[in-house]
Amino acid sequence: LFINQTDINGIEHSIYTAVEINHQNIINFYFDNLDKFEPPNKFFVQNLLNSSIRNKTDELFNFLMDKFQQTSNGFFNLDLYYELLIKACIYSNLSPKKTLVKLILDKNPKFNFSKAFIKASSSGAMDLCRYFIDQKVHIIYDKLSSQVSELGSVDQQIFEMIYNNVSPEIQYKFLKCIDYAIEKKNIKLIDYLLKQNAPMRLSLFKAVKTHDVDIVNLILKYNSKP
Repeated sequence: LFINQTDINGIEHSIYTAVEINHQNIINFYFDNLDKFEPPNKFFVQNLLNSSIRNKTDELFNFLMDKFQQTSNGFFNLDLYYELLIKACIYSNLSPKKTLVKLILDKNPKFNFSKAFIKASSSGAMDLCRYFIDQKVHIIYDKLSSQVSELGSVDQQIFEMIYNNVSPEIQYKFLKCIDYAIEKKNIKLIDYLLKQNAPMRLSLFKAVKTHDVDIVNLILKYNSKP
């Protein structure tokens, strides 16, 4: 009955659901009988891979990548890999991210990962940030200064690494993320920023709004003026 189904949208919905609940038997059945269905389009392939990323199922992601690369290899290009990587920055474990970074570098060793780096850092994917750094991928650190609001979420060690790799002019722009760090209650980063003489025009007000005594006391340690 499933094989004879003519409603393509119904078939695709069934596979989406199978991926969302990680029902491997249904997924295997689909690929085993792929010749009986309409060829998958790029939108379908990308959505299934995104779903496996959101579910943090490394094995399923790798399985789908392998199967689709065998059957729909023409869809896999830099743009698709990068779109998947941005999604993985938010949702996935490290394994899919490493796979996608490698695939991107295989196609373009000088690929600019700046957007992915800021997305990873702002979503707390410190494992990927460290992986980027360890692999010495191409990141234009100066351009990250335009993402000051997102820098407030960055791990202190990662921020320090970035800070030490930019010009003094850009360093000053980076220090302006202190209010965002306060909003995120990123206390280790707040302490580091204060030690670098970050501007504190509204910092005490922001700290009080967090209702976090430790953050308020930290701001008061460096400046008691609102």
